[in-house]
Amino acid sequence: MRRRSRVAVPPGTLDVAASSAVPRTPPFLEVRVAGTKVLLARRPDGSVVAFPAACPHLGQPLRKAELDGTVVTCRHHRYRYDLGDGSCVWPAGPHDEVLELHEVGEVEGRVWVRPIAARRA
Repeated sequence: MRRRSRVAVPPGTLDVAASSAVPRTPPFLEVRVAGTKVLLARRPDGSVVAFPAACPHLGQPLRKAELDGTVVTCRHHRYRYDLGDGSCVWPAGPHDEVLELHEVGEVEGRVWVRPIAARRA
């Protein structure tokens, strides 16, 4: 039996998808990271971003959210988040929650994600 070689991902991260499966446009690729639904998408520069599958505003799904450059817009209440830093860009107020981005990268055609809980530890 031939052993399949494993891609080396950074410690504390999870191999979640093939790089080729990550879309540039919605619907975004949904994966599970440590039991949590996470969406994968590509920014205009080609880099991968990983973010929660639910809008921080009221928990509505973001899988089919609109994408304009690096800004994702929730289809339900029109909240907008910058996929560069996760900040809420509309309506920008003191009580708006950020879209918490996961640390993510690509190694040898695979996408890895660091669970947010592991990042905080």
